Amino acid sequence: MEETFFVVKSEDGTFLNKKKEWVGVDGKKEVLRMSFRDQAINELVEVNLGDPLLRAHILELNEETLKEQLEACASHAAKLEPVEL
Repeated sequence: MEETFFVVKSEDGTFLNKKKEWVGVDGKKEVLRMSFRDQAINELVEVNLGDPLLRAHILELNEETLKEQLEACASHAAKLEPVEL
């Protein structure tokens, strides 16, 4: 059985890294992987203090499901069209 870990994923599909930055598919190796849910909750609370409008959640994944999540994020981002302001 593959080892699982917890990650923090934002509403836009990016993941929290050790530097408290959001990374996408190109940052797979940088994604912050935590052994315990309470560690992930603490990280989520900490980044939420800096950005109260942040919408993020905690996922329990393994390396394979993380890859799938990142690929889905990249696929979704590729379908988005730029918006002129």
